[in-house]
Amino acid sequence: MTALRLSRPIRHAILVALYQCDVVADPDPASLEAAVEEVEAAAGDRRRGLEIAETVWHARDRLDRLLAPLTAEWPLHRQPVMDRNILRLA
Repeated sequence: MTALRLSRPIRHAILVALYQCDVVADPDPASLEAAVEEVEAAAGDRRRGLEIAETVWHARDRLDRLLAPLTAEWPLHRQPVMDRNILRLA
């Protein structure tokens, strides 16, 4: 698998959106866009970040199953929200 190289503003937008998803549990698209709008980045970078975040969020169950054996001593549900989402994004 080839690693996807993302700029810092895109990664920032992704993590803001994933945080919002995780805390609100499937927020509406308008609130996600509003949260990402606060990120200092070009509109295209914010949009790309939001697209990737939505993809990661919809795949979270599969990703969490893949991560579970690697985090047995500190399960995902016990990890801080940002740590859990960084692992999902990675």
